[in-house]
Amino acid sequence: MTLSQSMDSVNNVPEEETEQEKCTRKRLKREKRKVREK
Repeated sequence: MTLSQSMDSVNNVPEEETEQEKCTRKRLKREKRKVREK
């Protein structure tokens, strides 16, 4: 395993987490909008 490969494996996990965070943020924003519309 080269250094760059190990870096990639380390970087992949946070990237996935941020993608999930983005999804949850979008969901929260939508929910807030729905509440405001009501």
